[in-house]
Amino acid sequence: MPDEIPIPDNDQAPPEPETQTAKSSPSPSYAIPEGEFCVFGKVYARPQHASALARVYEETTRLAASEPGMIYYSISQEPEAEDTTTDDAGRGEGGGGGEKKRSRVFYFFEQYTGREAFEAHNRQPIIRKLLDEDKYIETVEDVVFTKPLKGVGSVGPAGK
Repeated sequence: MPDEIPIPDNDQAPPEPETQTAKSSPSPSYAIPEGEFCVFGKVYARPQHASALARVYEETTRLAASEPGMIYYSISQEPEAEDTTTDDAGRGEGGGGGEKKRSRVFYFFEQYTGREAFEAHNRQPIIRKLLDEDKYIETVEDVVFTKPLKGVGSVGPAGK
């Protein structure tokens, strides 16, 4: 068993993290922690809609900046992958061989002051459209709700 990190006597032990992980189902149900919390996970775009979903996420990020109770909101996309598949003539899927394809894998990390802020975010028309339609998103996986400890640094992209 690895050594435990000593905690000074004048400090309380950190609370046990409250986490929940799940693969999404048509109607996933999660236990949302009380008070401030974080939620993160992985989104797979439908292959033909990865670029469109990236544009939608740019807009949701812009809107999230002014939402009450939003502490942090970040959507990331895996780097573009080089197309290594070839057809019988040795060309890549796109016909040009070695062309870049937009990744369809996105990661989200959100931090809220509480459940009401999270629910208000999810009531936004653009979010409702993403959640209610299945045009852009193929599946959502590995969703985790957790209680934050302490962080460092500024919130948002560098330079903002």
